[in-house]
Amino acid sequence: MKVSFVASGPLHTDPLKHFRRAVSQSMSDTADYGLGIIKARTPVRTGRLQNSWFTKVESWNQFYFDNSARYAPFVEAKVLMSSRSRPEIERYLARSLDENIEREMN
Repeated sequence: MKVSFVASGPLHTDPLKHFRRAVSQSMSDTADYGLGIIKARTPVRTGRLQNSWFTKVESWNQFYFDNSARYAPFVEAKVLMSSRSRPEIERYLARSLDENIEREMN
């Protein structure tokens, strides 16, 4: 007796489209989340350094954080506001990918 299973659903009919949509949404969500985490860890005297953080989503699978304050690299070297945030941001991205891929599958 033979019993066969056929994959079906959105990820199986057009996998690249749905995968990209899931990853893109996760990247966008994570960029917003990460920006908040980094800003919260940024020391504040005048607020300029904290308010100079921004994020840019480069493509469906890439984003970055930057700070336009000229002295940001010096504060980062001492305080590590973005470096200390990286593991938490990566964990958030992993959870977000799981959720979004699951949503796209159903």
